[in-house]
Amino acid sequence: MSVDIEYETDQVLSPDDLRTTIVALLDAVIVEPADGSQMFLRAPGVDITCLALPEHDDDPEQEAMEQRHAAHMGFRRRSLVAFRLRGTATAEESDAAWAQILNLAVELPSRHPGNAALVLDFERVLMRATPQAGITFDTWDGFTEDPELMAIVSKHGQLTLDQPLL
Repeated sequence: MSVDIEYETDQVLSPDDLRTTIVALLDAVIVEPADGSQMFLRAPGVDITCLALPEHDDDPEQEAMEQRHAAHMGFRRRSLVAFRLRGTATAEESDAAWAQILNLAVELPSRHPGNAALVLDFERVLMRATPQAGITFDTWDGFTEDPELMAIVSKHGQLTLDQPLL
């Protein structure tokens, strides 16, 4: 079964710049599908897509959805990095992918300060970053299942975060 994790931020980041950063930090490779579908990145156990999220003046339904999301999260997302842990990944690949995702979620706000969140399966807020408070991870039980994840999380604050998407 695949797992979806999204890093969303209010910073306008170029998908090309994000891809360059991710390739360097995660040792990912760029995949350009022969069918012309959207380019993505692949690292062991995870596929990664980088998106810019413009305002949707020409699509009121999409714009309304973005406004609802902003009301829940406290900021309008402008850029998104979508991670999909592949269902065919080995346990070792999945563990490594989780660690890479958390490390990237810590690195991106330091490079691009602003409001950001790491969201699991479109519902659970795993991390928040703000210029005022820095990085705070949730007390989610999944972090304690892997010592490497716990080591990453323990370097930052950990609180029970509001879960506005649940």
